[in-house]
Amino acid sequence: MPCKGAQCTIEGCMGGCTLECSGDNASCRMKDCSGGCYVTACGAGNNCAIDTCTGGCMLTCAGANTVCRLGACTSGGCSIPTCGSGGKCTIDKCKVGCDIKSCESGATCVIDTCTDGPCQIQCAAGATCTIRDCQAGGCTIGCQEGATCNIEKCSTSPETPCNDHAPYVPSSANP
Repeated sequence: MPCKGAQCTIEGCMGGCTLECSGDNASCRMKDCSGGCYVTACGAGNNCAIDTCTGGCMLTCAGANTVCRLGACTSGGCSIPTCGSGGKCTIDKCKVGCDIKSCESGATCVIDTCTDGPCQIQCAAGATCTIRDCQAGGCTIGCQEGATCNIEKCSTSPETPCNDHAPYVPSSANP
């Protein structure tokens, strides 16, 4: 569903819903998705959100200065493929395996809580990337030189260490 310069909301979706957020001052929101929902584009300066997803949702925030939030990914596997320059992208709570594949220069990317398994951020030079609480360990931030990367809290298990300065893998090599 295209949303151009407007306030668009999908209240509930049984899966496979798509929302494209473009134009000036657009705000796009999916409240509840049973899985596999996509915000395929969040244009420059726009605000996009998926409140709750059972798993496999994707929120693409490539536009400059976007604000994107993926609330809860209850079974895991959710992704923000790109957080554009100057953007603020957040995954509030993920069960397992969520990622922000490309946090571009000038962007701020945060995964608040990863409960049961590894989450990942790829953080370009000039970006700030944080994983606040990696409860089961194994979280990583691919940190390019010149980026600010931090995992604030990680499980203390030696079998699943966290690494906030892992090798950076650019999005072109990280499909």
